[in-house]
Amino acid sequence: MIENESKFKNVEEGYRRVAEYAFAEGDITEILYYDTVTTITREDIHTLAAKEHLVNNIIDAYSYVLNMENKRRGVGKTNRFFFSTQIYLTLCTKTYFNAKDTQEERMEFLFRRMETEMNHAGVDSFKNIQLLWGFAKNFCHIDKIQSTEYVESFKTRTIKMPWRSLSNKNDCGVFLMRHMQTYEAEDAEKWECGLEKDNIEILQKLRVEYCGKILSSKLNDEHHAISMKSRKWKKEMRID
Repeated sequence: MIENESKFKNVEEGYRRVAEYAFAEGDITEILYYDTVTTITREDIHTLAAKEHLVNNIIDAYSYVLNMENKRRGVGKTNRFFFSTQIYLTLCTKTYFNAKDTQEERMEFLFRRMETEMNHAGVDSFKNIQLLWGFAKNFCHIDKIQSTEYVESFKTRTIKMPWRSLSNKNDCGVFLMRHMQTYEAEDAEKWECGLEKDNIEILQKLRVEYCGKILSSKLNDEHHAISMKSRKWKKEMRID
């Protein structure tokens, strides 16, 4: 169960109930989330319950939830699109490839995965998605060999964020999800993220909220079953 549970009393009741059910001991193979592309088991969700690194499919499910929410954003809001962690793993790691695989094979896999995720979210163009258009209009419409050179030409920089911590080694996934939720391409000094340096209580609360949000989403084929199970579980456990 969640450490220092009393600190989460202000989490929305529905989210908290679902998170408490998911964080509890139970069949670790139970499927708590499924959206035809991403699956999350109880064992996966337990990485949200503890002070440890999140498994990638939690980030992937949250990306999908945010992408669908983006379609309902009001006037004046920056349109955004989030690819899953699978794109990063394909581009930057050897997770799916070994030394015998060619660069062309990796690129073919990458483009197929990108297309799958775009279709899954009902997106067929990046023209109205400001945070991706500058990248996508170049990357998705050039020769695949040239695209490799394009990515290699990128230069990265680390934004100076007041909440940045060098001591927290386990909450990088929670930081990422909060950044995805709040970033609107504004300057760092205008970015109201809601995080504070080394404030563990805020991060623990976000773990509960994100669990509840993902599992309660109507995009989750299991959301109705999870809602019913969590209500029954709460009644049996007599949790206020």
